[in-house]
Amino acid sequence: MHDITLYQFSPAWGLPNVSPFCMKLEGYLKLGGLDYRVQVQNDPRKGPKGKVPYAKIDKHIMGDSEEIYEYLKSNNAIDLDSTLSADDRAIHHAMGVMCDESLYFALLYNRWMDDVNWPTLRDTLFAPIPKMVRKVVTHQIRKKVQADLVGQGMGRHNKAEVYSIATRDIESLGQYLADKPWFGGNEPVKLDVRAASYLANILYPPLENPLKTVIEKWPNLVEFTDRAVNEIYG
Repeated sequence: MHDITLYQFSPAWGLPNVSPFCMKLEGYLKLGGLDYRVQVQNDPRKGPKGKVPYAKIDKHIMGDSEEIYEYLKSNNAIDLDSTLSADDRAIHHAMGVMCDESLYFALLYNRWMDDVNWPTLRDTLFAPIPKMVRKVVTHQIRKKVQADLVGQGMGRHNKAEVYSIATRDIESLGQYLADKPWFGGNEPVKLDVRAASYLANILYPPLENPLKTVIEKWPNLVEFTDRAVNEIYG
């Protein structure tokens, strides 16, 4: 049994967390039945990799949600995919990477580069900063995130191109889920947590996002997301 402290952003917008990475890591722990405590940490610089979430597991402080999962798995604490065949594990891994390395950056683009959403995001994430200085203080933070998006590549595309990329990701999830209640079939597995973390972070926030309409064209994804949030996160 491990002593686990999870460091993550404050929740908002009715979501378990406004960061898909925070949301999925906590979802892994919940679905795996592991005991843990949560410590709110809104300063990513405090993390060992300069990002949130991170975790303290016994005496080890670790960053990166997937590395934390793999550490727990290697120590026989969790294996959410134990019921899957080798072929299914490979497919689920690829689809999970699609969420982390493609859909995530489209979500980031929508929040940090789309001017229509910035005021809502700013006033939600940085509410503790006094309003009279909030615009000035957060301007540089926004510029840093935008520069990171350009460096990663998604920020080099225009809006139409970004949302076209993400649309293909969402359609792939909808097609693969089909009429199953879970990506794991009758029971949720790791990909269910991973996919729900991104889909909920598109559907639930009060932000203008054309990807909401894309998801709503797939009733199976809408029903799946609501089920996952209710049953996995409680």
